Amino acid sequence: MSKVFVRDLQIGEVYTFDYWLNSGKGIVQYLGPFQMRYDSGKTWKKHRFLWIKKPRQAQGESVVTLYGENVRGTIRKYNEKR
Repeated sequence: MSKVFVRDLQIGEVYTFDYWLNSGKGIVQYLGPFQMRYDSGKTWKKHRFLWIKKPRQAQGESVVTLYGENVRGTIRKYNEKR
């Protein structure tokens, strides 16, 4: 599995996700980017992923939202053979 940069993400593709609270890994599908507007008027780019297979720590969550442009090391390409 190789690390993935935001510029390489493709909507609808499936990736593994290393859950940030613990070492639990899950599988997510990329839903796409969106702009989050804050009360100050500034915007911040976010990326939304739908859980396909959740780690235990993510029970109750339907999506993962990541901020900014650097998700390297968190998202990896999914390989069905593994």
